[in-house]
Amino acid sequence: MQQAQRQSGFTLTELIMVIVILGVLSVAAMPMWFSKSDFEGRGYFDEVLQAARYAQKYAVVSNCNVRLSVTASNYQLNLLASPHDHCEAHSITLPGKAGTGPYAAPSGVSVSGAGNYSFLPSGAADNTYTLTIGGHSMRIHAATGFVERL
Repeated sequence: MQQAQRQSGFTLTELIMVIVILGVLSVAAMPMWFSKSDFEGRGYFDEVLQAARYAQKYAVVSNCNVRLSVTASNYQLNLLASPHDHCEAHSITLPGKAGTGPYAAPSGVSVSGAGNYSFLPSGAADNTYTLTIGGHSMRIHAATGFVERL
C-alpha cells in the first residue's frame, strides 16, 4: 500500500495576505524613512555637478571662458565675451534642459559656497572651489578644472 505524500507550502490566500500587509506597511512606513527633500537635494546636487562638468568641457570646445553661476535659488551657465577673441557673451542651454536658465533649485535645498565659477579655454578653473548642496559636496580644482564629487 502506498502512503500519500504530504505536500507543504503556502496557500494562495496566505500569499495574497502577506503581499497586502507588505503593501500597507510600505505605504505607511516609507515616508518616515525617506523625505522628498532628500531626493530633490541629491538630484539638484547631481544636476549642478553635471553642469559644472559641462561648463569645463564647453570652455575647451568653444575656446572661450565659461562661467557657472550658482546662487541659493538657481544656477546658470554663461559664455563670457572677450575683446580679443571670437567669444560673444550669451547664456548656454544645457542638454536635456528647456531654455537657457537660470535653472531653479527645489524649495528647501540648502546651498553653501554659492558664487561664480569660471573655466578657462584650457579647461582649467580660475580658482579652486568647494560647493555644498543639500549636504553633498563637490570641488573644482584650479589646475585642471576637474570637478570632483566629495
